[in-house]
Amino acid sequence: MSSSQNSPQAIQERFARAQQLQSQGDLEGAIAQYREILEADKTHLAALHQLAQIAESQGKFGEAIERYRKAISLDSNPPFWVYRHLGFALDREGQLDEAIVAYRKALGLNPEDVSTYGLLGQAQGKIGDIDGAISSYQQQIALSTDVPIWVYLNLGDGLSQVDR
Repeated sequence: MSSSQNSPQAIQERFARAQQLQSQGDLEGAIAQYREILEADKTHLAALHQLAQIAESQGKFGEAIERYRKAISLDSNPPFWVYRHLGFALDREGQLDEAIVAYRKALGLNPEDVSTYGLLGQAQGKIGDIDGAISSYQQQIALSTDVPIWVYLNLGDGLSQVDR
């Protein structure tokens, strides 16, 4: 690529094009654009995030994990949702202890994010931390009036497991 194709303005235009392709459902075209951006600027966080989210949506959780971790290593203050998505991908890969750590980091950055409490509760339940899962589900319920039915079902299941 020429240096004019690597200018901040050219990269910004390429990113806008990639987002447009992504919104139109042309994921392969978007992926190609995001990869070109990363060839020009290996630290382009938004391109890393988008590639990670596309990989996650395609069930390529290992690839998503790699991208989220790279983004976190480059960003001294990543947004909470990066940790939430990292936790989700780790959970899907069976890396539950790491998923719990990621969910807790997300909640440390945004303790009002109700959906992360549910995800954390699920991961805790999978490793047998029933009290932790109960606490997470209760926190989600306390913070929201619009709680999915599965949260109540999981909470009830957890409470019955500990005879409460």
